[in-house]
Amino acid sequence: MLSRIFLIKQQHCCGLECTMCPYLPKHSGNTETICPDILKNLEDWEVSELNNNIQQANK
Repeated sequence: MLSRIFLIKQQHCCGLECTMCPYLPKHSGNTETICPDILKNLEDWEVSELNNNIQQANK
């Protein structure tokens, strides 16, 4: 099972019906919209991981 952090880092829904799909609409295969409830409920370490990913992408 792929983690929601891994899936968010992909920056779009793949459409393969991932169990932890964080995107809306789920499993569409053509969206970059992350469910607001998922973003609101991220653990501190997950937020940190995503922020690190953003910083590395901006280098």
